[in-house]
Amino acid sequence: MRDLFASSLDAYRVVGGVKLAGVHWGALVQHVKSDKYENLDGNSYMLSAALPFDQYQVKVQYLYDRAGLGKVTSNVADKKSVTDTSSYLLSLGLDYMPSKATTIGVIASYLNGDVTDKNGYRDYDDNQFTVYLKQLF
Repeated sequence: MRDLFASSLDAYRVVGGVKLAGVHWGALVQHVKSDKYENLDGNSYMLSAALPFDQYQVKVQYLYDRAGLGKVTSNVADKKSVTDTSSYLLSLGLDYMPSKATTIGVIASYLNGDVTDKNGYRDYDDNQFTVYLKQLF
């Protein structure tokens, strides 16, 4: 299956989701190639799951990327000279829905990756904790 929004034959994206045994599962697989940097291309994979129970929903998501086209790579490396890159992100969240219009949630995420460019090899990692309120009017 080819994504209609891909800009060239060098890129594809397959997205799917299913509800199985009460769990909402999602997946994305894509291959991208930079239009600007010939050295940047690769595959990305994302898997997600959400388990609803009562007024809560537990969510987990895993992302693995070998393309190096994201903002993090721009912040830690010279994109023109990148020869190797990989990263993963793991997120765990909990939503509480006191009403149909209100969701209160928390998400904890961990990012880990490495990149090699003209300046050598570098590891990076980061943690993020988010609290949010969603109100539908």
